[in-house]
Amino acid sequence: MLIDNKGERREERGNSSSRKAVVPPSLKKEGNKIMTFRMSNKPLEVLWPVTVQVPANGGKTSAQKFQLKWKVLNTAEFDKRMPAAADFIDDQDDEPWVKFWGGIITGWKDIKGEKGDKPLPFTPDNLRDFIRVPYVQSVLLNTYRECIMGRQAKN
Repeated sequence: MLIDNKGERREERGNSSSRKAVVPPSLKKEGNKIMTFRMSNKPLEVLWPVTVQVPANGGKTSAQKFQLKWKVLNTAEFDKRMPAAADFIDDQDDEPWVKFWGGIITGWKDIKGEKGDKPLPFTPDNLRDFIRVPYVQSVLLNTYRECIMGRQAKN
């Protein structure tokens, strides 16, 4: 089986010693075609898995998973936002991080309220409280960077 220059699969013809086209398994496929790159000036929004290690008794942590919907900013926009937040990494003021993530995170899934019985609505106040949790802050930037660099999420 070969993939031609239009991304169509076709049967190989000729002798068996001819070279075969190899399609890496990492390539996404759309039906029988290899997915083509689509350029857009509008920021891409994706629902991305996040795992947070929540501190627990006895010096242990508990892995808790949820999904964040966020904008995949272009490099210029990311760099424009990041220095303002990075200046305050060691400061007690969370507000630069709230402003930074407030323009990127647009929704969430699998986050529950304090009692754990119903989903926590995505609101500006809930987002602010979420971003201010130290063990959440520490994982957000690394996970976002993995996403915008095109690295597949680890499960």
